[in-house]
Amino acid sequence: MGDEKKNYKEYSDELLVDMARHGDEKAEDFLLKKYKDFVRSKARAYFLVGGDSDDLIQEGMIGLYNAISHYDESKASSFMTYAAICINNKLLSAVSADNRKKNEPLNGYVSLYSVITDDAGEEASLSDVLPDTDNVNPENIILNEEQEKLARKRLLGKLSRLEKEILSYYLEGMSYSEIAAIIGKTEKSVDNAIQRIRSKMK
Repeated sequence: MGDEKKNYKEYSDELLVDMARHGDEKAEDFLLKKYKDFVRSKARAYFLVGGDSDDLIQEGMIGLYNAISHYDESKASSFMTYAAICINNKLLSAVSADNRKKNEPLNGYVSLYSVITDDAGEEASLSDVLPDTDNVNPENIILNEEQEKLARKRLLGKLSRLEKEILSYYLEGMSYSEIAAIIGKTEKSVDNAIQRIRSKMK
């Protein structure tokens, strides 16, 4: 069918991704425009020292482009779910890189206290899977840069590559079933990995 006959609004995201991957630039542009407001909403949840919202939106759009390039319908659920993960991971990477470069503890607060929900509907945050320290509270995390850096090092240094990947998805609020679909593992494998992470943090 010719381009003049295509109505991209009628196509599923998954079909648009496939079309974009086969050289249809209009399909790719349509997806990028369709998800731009979604990227903006995700970017608003993060803070970048010395930057502005446009910087984070640009990072989020790169994450969206990566999602279009790497989406695998046989492993992931919907494209929207996969795109959300890619966008969030790109934003987190940008904030983390900025954190390391400028040593700004406030960025650590954003990631440490992001709320997550497991399959049972119970809410928690990254701080819940970190080792216990004396008198830790949000104010101390913000003010004590060294404590925040130590917590990150202790957390990530004990985890395997797969565990880090699963944890990153888990911290974005993904359910066990969604994580399993994305990484091509069973829900039981995801649950076992989460339990190992918690055990390593004790």
